Amino acid sequence: MKSKLILDRSYRISENEILDVYYLEVERDSFYPEGMKYAINYRIFRNGKWHVIVRIDNKERQGHHIHFKGNVEKFNFTSFEDAKNKVLKLGDELK
Repeated sequence: MKSKLILDRSYRISENEILDVYYLEVERDSFYPEGMKYAINYRIFRNGKWHVIVRIDNKERQGHHIHFKGNVEKFNFTSFEDAKNKVLKLGDELK
């Protein structure tokens, strides 16, 4: 099966906030049991440049994980929508 791009878009939340969403349908295997490769970033604009402050993804065959406050931790994935909502919630708390 070839991969299929489902979504690759940036959403402007406010003048200095962006949500980036990337979703690629891939063949199911031990690295991608849900058949998806994804990344969700919450970015803010500070000091003249964009900074990712929260990211949840499963890229690079590392399983579901979250980048938050300088740490990378395992993330309990339930759905793409829940992951997106988690990024929005944490990003809103950190801005």
